[in-house]
Amino acid sequence: MRACLGVLPSSPWHCVLLLAAIGLGAAAPAQSYTIRRLTAPGLGRGTAYDIDNSMRIVGELRDSSGLPQPVMWVNGTAQLLARLPGGSQGSATCLDISGRIGGRSGTAITSDSGAFWDPGLGLAVFEFGVPPGFLFGGVTGINWAGSACGFADNGIDLVPVVRTSDSEIVHPELLPTLPMLRQGEALDITDSDLVVGYLAQVDPQPIFWSKVAGSWTTTQLPTLGPVWGVVTTAIDDQRFVGAAVAPGSGRIHFVRWTNGVIADLGGLPGTDCYATAGSLFGETAGWARTFSTPPYLAVHRPANGPVVDLNSKLPPQSNWLLTAVEGMNDSGAMVGTGVQNGLLEPFVMIPTRVVLANPTPGTVGVLNTFSVTGASSGADVWFCVSLSGGETVIPGCLEGLDIGAPLVLGNAAANASGAASLNLFVPPFVAGLPFLFQAYDLSQCWTSNVVAKTF
Repeated sequence: MRACLGVLPSSPWHCVLLLAAIGLGAAAPAQSYTIRRLTAPGLGRGTAYDIDNSMRIVGELRDSSGLPQPVMWVNGTAQLLARLPGGSQGSATCLDISGRIGGRSGTAITSDSGAFWDPGLGLAVFEFGVPPGFLFGGVTGINWAGSACGFADNGIDLVPVVRTSDSEIVHPELLPTLPMLRQGEALDITDSDLVVGYLAQVDPQPIFWSKVAGSWTTTQLPTLGPVWGVVTTAIDDQRFVGAAVAPGSGRIHFVRWTNGVIADLGGLPGTDCYATAGSLFGETAGWARTFSTPPYLAVHRPANGPVVDLNSKLPPQSNWLLTAVEGMNDSGAMVGTGVQNGLLEPFVMIPTRVVLANPTPGTVGVLNTFSVTGASSGADVWFCVSLSGGETVIPGCLEGLDIGAPLVLGNAAANASGAASLNLFVPPFVAGLPFLFQAYDLSQCWTSNVVAKTF
């Protein structure tokens, strides 16, 4: 970490001065998230679809032939998941609190079958299957007991299916539809086997299915107007999130249903916004269609506030363009897809817990104090500096640094309240250089915000 272009400097400030040749952008405001590209040896490009509260992430990456492969990441380290026998591709799309993973596997998109991976059996892969007469399908939601929902396709109709853990049927069963609403998908399932999704003939309508006395009942949820809506995620049995057309503007907005009552959560002005994920504490995220360039943007709505472009929350000098959020956990960590170096890549974006303050007094030629709060008690806190943004992986940790070629200015132990500080002389010769500072809690793998500062 202390190396500068391959050498160890006698003073970090002399090393930083050498790095000025890298090229500098304008100082960006401090961000509240850290971001990391998710990778795997021999694979590249793809999407992260889901993240649980233990920070396990699932998704897909493509091999050298361009085929998607199912992947799980733990602490940022990738594990390639097994495919169904004879399968050449697959995707992991959802997971639950017990570590079960759902997705699909097969030889081609039109011959994929739903699949799930069981952590109790070494993540062995099992076929979810399709109902008799159907050709292919996939798993879109799975719960702690192993019940799963998804879709099946017979080449003409796309229909919602479910397979509960207590079922004696060896294949998923068709969920009931409604008159004039004969097609659709089941998109998520709660721990009590309540299923959400949509049904459509032309425009989709938001639906949930519940099992009463051994039979499935179909309930249509309200929309914002007379047009359409869809439920994408179940937070619990009472709260769902999704999207619906707002009356008046005709734009698609984030929505939330609570005990069957719909609420308009708004959208990004001038766009259509589709919610794909939500948290127990009221956050919602997804993607927006912009009708311009770029055509899609990842968007986020805090528990209380407007929908915003998630790219506005990126660290300074980031080279990401985030296009979609696909999953979120209850701590607000998000996964999805973005463009980096011209390629579609999976990302994880995590709210920072450690808060780095601006150095004081913020002038050269004197001692400056660099201080943090929010670290873990007794943690070894690194204080780092760079002249450029980037991503620096910390081995064994999911969270890394959001600065490139970082130098460690020094370290300090956090007190019982999680506060730590470092006093450092700032020499006159660094005046005028725009620095990026970031702190790191080494004991917990926690990243701070980035502070942009020109002395």
